[in-house]
Amino acid sequence: MALKNNFTVVENLRFSHSIFNSNEEKIMSSLKEVDLFEYRERASSDLSMGQLKRLAIAKWLLDEHELYLIDEPFASLDKGRCSACFFYYQEIKL
Repeated sequence: MALKNNFTVVENLRFSHSIFNSNEEKIMSSLKEVDLFEYRERASSDLSMGQLKRLAIAKWLLDEHELYLIDEPFASLDKGRCSACFFYYQEIKL
């Protein structure tokens, strides 16, 4: 599901919430997991490419499907965030 440029960071996740039935606590938790909590009221159109990638990852965290097809999930992330996301991905991988 694509990000909505006219939504704030948290509105993008709340939109997913309406589809995936995630609660507000889970939404805020996913923002903290990808270090975007402080940007939650910022328009997604004002985010850097790396921040947009992290927002997409936060949306992915709300979804609980059994299969994920991920194309270059860590592109546009700086080295430190790429490593953190990779280790987090390894933790949740089934």
